[in-house]
Amino acid sequence: MAATGQDSFHQHFFPFTEGFRYVPINEQRELLDALALLDALNDSICGIMIELVQGEGGVTVMEREYAQYVEQICKERDILLIVDEVQTGIGRTGTFLCCEQYHIHPNIITLAKGLGAGLPIGAVLMDETVGEIFQPGQHGSTFGGNPVVCAGGVEVLKQVRNEAFLSGVSAKGVFFFLYQYFST
Repeated sequence: MAATGQDSFHQHFFPFTEGFRYVPINEQRELLDALALLDALNDSICGIMIELVQGEGGVTVMEREYAQYVEQICKERDILLIVDEVQTGIGRTGTFLCCEQYHIHPNIITLAKGLGAGLPIGAVLMDETVGEIFQPGQHGSTFGGNPVVCAGGVEVLKQVRNEAFLSGVSAKGVFFFLYQYFST
């Protein structure tokens, strides 16, 4: 709950994990957003978490150049880049992962909604940097690995890896974008 920058989620379930800072995206000109990010950084920052398409506060699509800038800053300062793809991952934007369209390579990617197709499942993808630190069995939950839910996730992955499926998602996205653009 502390990771979200929305005040409405900060009203209950105390105490929250400390240390989260929030910076604007697409609210100001790109340069000002970049300066706000740099201003929020200090030696205590171990990771930057971004959501490429923010859905809760209204659909806000992060600019590709800004996402690439965040990745560059993370590499320069040895900070982990975490991309929240709970809503955008598993083919929901026309590619398996939304970050593919941004040409960025996060250290950690979180997945959930698209993976389960309605079943409660989540997953974390890690690159070798984090994989060397985070060992199997160090993260789990009471119902983690539920066989029925995992079987559903496997079926979703079988469907999504089909190029025709992803092409169809992309085509529908273009249709909705054009419909919205021309209907206003």
